Amino acid sequence: MIRRTLLVIGPVFLVVSTLSIALTIVFLRSSVRTEGYVSSLAKQVGNEGSVTDMPVFDFTDAQGLSHQISGSVASNPASFHVGERVSVIYGRSNPAQARIDTTGQIWGLSIGFAVAAFVVSVLGYALLRFERWQARKGCQ
Repeated sequence: MIRRTLLVIGPVFLVVSTLSIALTIVFLRSSVRTEGYVSSLAKQVGNEGSVTDMPVFDFTDAQGLSHQISGSVASNPASFHVGERVSVIYGRSNPAQARIDTTGQIWGLSIGFAVAAFVVSVLGYALLRFERWQARKGCQ
């Protein structure tokens, strides 16, 4: 049962990762770069009480309008500090769609789902092989 679940979840994660990669590429092709700064770190408490910090950053778009956006990936320890200057990428037609220009903030979701897809698929396949080996061993 677990094996089948893993063998289904692995490809689903791979599809999610692929879609995330495609959407990120589209975003990057239609985006504008500017400078901004980290204005605060928003604390996020997980289910088990773990605390992570989400960067909140400010930037001014090409029209001179100011924006304050939350980052896309929280971490512990914090990846940024308040007042830190950051490179920002934002959607040309939608400045509210902005990200800090780092690998983790831009590609973190895609990488996370790709790694999870690989690990879950390998575990599912290993369980499948183990069950088949046990079945053959039992028949002898």
